Amino acid sequence: MPRVSRLGHFGLRVKNLQRALSFYRDILGLQMTTESREDKCLFLTSRPDEEHHELLISERPEEKRMISQIAFRVNSLEDLKEFSRFFEDKKIPIQSTRTHGHSISIYLHDPEANLIEIYWVTGLDVKGPISKAVDLSRSREEILAAHLS
Repeated sequence: MPRVSRLGHFGLRVKNLQRALSFYRDILGLQMTTESREDKCLFLTSRPDEEHHELLISERPEEKRMISQIAFRVNSLEDLKEFSRFFEDKKIPIQSTRTHGHSISIYLHDPEANLIEIYWVTGLDVKGPISKAVDLSRSREEILAAHLS
């Protein structure tokens, strides 16, 4: 059975994005790495040299559920592929498999409908928010090139 290596990041839905940014940046000292104005979300980290983000905050004033996602990191692309096969074997529906350039992710829901992300860090330095479908049955080279197409 595949295993996650650690908790990777946490996503929160907030009512006021700028107020949340002020708290996490100015009070807790996190650094913003990326902003997506279109999606009204910010990516923050305490370790910009090691992690693109540890916290994702998105402005969703209409949402009652405040957790947007819980993300678990794996050590390798092969581990991520193993999770994909494992979920398929267990008939656990995968919502999507995406490349973000700096990471490749599998998204699914837990039994309580919380969004779970299993991801692998590619080591690629990619600017801006990217989210494109990726096929984990492809070769490593094809998968890593997917964010360029």
